[in-house]
Amino acid sequence: MFLVATADQRYWKTDEEIVFLGEWCRLYSQKNIWSNLDQRVLPYHWDNREKFYKDSLYLQSVYEKYLEQLTTMLNILHGKSYSRRYWRILIGPWLTYFIPVFYDAYRSIKVAE
Repeated sequence: MFLVATADQRYWKTDEEIVFLGEWCRLYSQKNIWSNLDQRVLPYHWDNREKFYKDSLYLQSVYEKYLEQLTTMLNILHGKSYSRRYWRILIGPWLTYFIPVFYDAYRSIKVAE
């Protein structure tokens, strides 16, 4: 079994069963290639809407936890004493994006185990 996490075929090992991490690994424009392989797609963990909702609540708490830690660490690093609100405005959009993307990748790989 070879786990595929990208649609870039240069990284596929086609001499054994291919397990795609998700549908995003199989481009429809390349269906003539992957449809002839010994392959399957893992189920996506957030297709379950209840799990998606629970995870979104969990990720919101993770966001707040790391925002607090980053506030302290970034103030020390920069020799400042900016408020959490300041850092929320400055890095909040990035952190709001980063945490779910990282968690999604982590959970997808855990499904593959």
